[in-house]
Amino acid sequence: MRPSADGSGVSGMIEPEDFGRATAGRLMETRRGMDEGVAVMPQATRTRTLPRVTLNSDGQPHRLENGLAIFTLIAGLVTFALGFVVRLHVFVSAFGLATLLIGLYAQMISATRAERVIIVTGLIAGFVGFALGLGHGGF
Repeated sequence: MRPSADGSGVSGMIEPEDFGRATAGRLMETRRGMDEGVAVMPQATRTRTLPRVTLNSDGQPHRLENGLAIFTLIAGLVTFALGFVVRLHVFVSAFGLATLLIGLYAQMISATRAERVIIVTGLIAGFVGFALGLGHGGF
């Protein structure tokens, strides 16, 4: 380490040759010396806000892709829930197939990772509901 300009013995800078030889005492001295030259950072004092949940992580609006992603998720969850009702096997099979087809198209045109996560979740739920509908009698 270099001696400081004021002669106090510690400059706050660690030289490359000191990296492998630091001891606990020297680290404390280094930390104390570094506090003297801290830059003002007004952005660090901002109040924290709640994180925004958005499917447009790239900053561009994707109305069609977002609509298809939300439809796939909701339709998949509905298909999954109704797949356990034996009497609705025809409806669940048709609705599950529609969910899968629309979800696969949405997956092809999706633009952001957040959209893809929602779409794949809906696709999985829709597939399980579709399989349950087929297992209970199908079309």
